[in-house]
Amino acid sequence: MSDNVPIIVCLLLYVVTALVSVLLVKFCIVLAERARILDVANERSLHTGVKPRTGGLAFLLLVTLAGIFICVNLYLEQTLPHWSLLGAGLLVGLISFYDDLKGLSTKLRFAMHFTAAGAVLFFHPVLLPMTLPGGLLIQNEYLVLGCLLLWMVGLTNAYNFMDGCDGIAGGQALMAGL
Repeated sequence: MSDNVPIIVCLLLYVVTALVSVLLVKFCIVLAERARILDVANERSLHTGVKPRTGGLAFLLLVTLAGIFICVNLYLEQTLPHWSLLGAGLLVGLISFYDDLKGLSTKLRFAMHFTAAGAVLFFHPVLLPMTLPGGLLIQNEYLVLGCLLLWMVGLTNAYNFMDGCDGIAGGQALMAGL
């Protein structure tokens, strides 16, 4: 991070983003209900009843805008890795939303998730060795990349699955981020 950016700017960005997200999520939910962009529970659903499908768009928009601000203002020396992370997140978010609206084949969705995770790993250095639970040490760069790729795609799909649980995905993401 650039040394000339006060921590108060970062905190202010966080607070403003959080407050605007609450308002924007409510707005997106109202729009979804009016436009009938709804998810009707079925036997595989973790929720009951009918739920709007657009709340995540507010989060995607705000994270993208905050990410652009951060890339432009805070990471002037190392922009490509940060832009790749932002682009990958945007790709996954847009693919997930399209999947909610129209439905995508599992193969295409997984291909997009692997593409996004691969882009992040391509532009970020991999630290070797990698220690797995149980103490297993992996020193081969390709094995580490494979493990990281599977881990990232697995987590992406786990969050996508939890997304219909009234905020459980957001709560889990918040806890993981802390």
